[in-house]
Amino acid sequence: MKKNYEDVPQWWFYSLLIIVIALTLLTCEGFGKQLQLPYWGVLLAVGLALMFTLPVGVLAATTNQQPELNVITELIIGYMYPGRLLANVTFKNYGYTSMSQAISFLSDFKLGHYMKIPPKSMFVVQIVGTLISSSVYFGTGWWLLTSVENICDPSKLPEGSQWTCPGVDVFYNASVIWGVVGPMRMFGRLGLYSKMNYFFLVGLLAPVPVWIYILSQVPGEDVDQVH
Repeated sequence: MKKNYEDVPQWWFYSLLIIVIALTLLTCEGFGKQLQLPYWGVLLAVGLALMFTLPVGVLAATTNQQPELNVITELIIGYMYPGRLLANVTFKNYGYTSMSQAISFLSDFKLGHYMKIPPKSMFVVQIVGTLISSSVYFGTGWWLLTSVENICDPSKLPEGSQWTCPGVDVFYNASVIWGVVGPMRMFGRLGLYSKMNYFFLVGLLAPVPVWIYILSQVPGEDVDQVH
């Protein structure tokens, strides 16, 4: 592959990252700040996505298991910026979805490598595909919201209607739980479940004895094969 095709220049990735971050800041700080998320929230979400993309990508590549950041992002912004529903949803999208899409982007590159597709062609196709799909998705959603009467309101829809939006309800409920009510009222000093925070420590320490046992039982040259 390296002999036949040129690699994607790094400045392509950096340029795309800078452009997307700039557009994200414009979206959140502009339009009357309707999304409620300040600039520091955008930068924090980007930082989380950058920090977790590599370790989660390694886990996905070696174990076929991909941990998600949706609850973690909701928890973080819920503590730092409570009482703001839209800010919570926006932060989750930029923190969690960015990482998830980055790993999908890398997976497509890997598939393209196996199929002997030039890396530059893969990059361009993915960018073009993203622009087309997001535009179609946004346009379709806008059209449905303006053309289907009482969409997403089961109490006003006729019986058997397909426009009940169950996925949207889940998203909305999560935003209320983590954004309006907030983790402080559930897992903080104002909540009943503050002791559950100790399980973060339990989760951190629990793999240690298992790993020590594996090291004592598995030959040294085979340890790298244990996941």
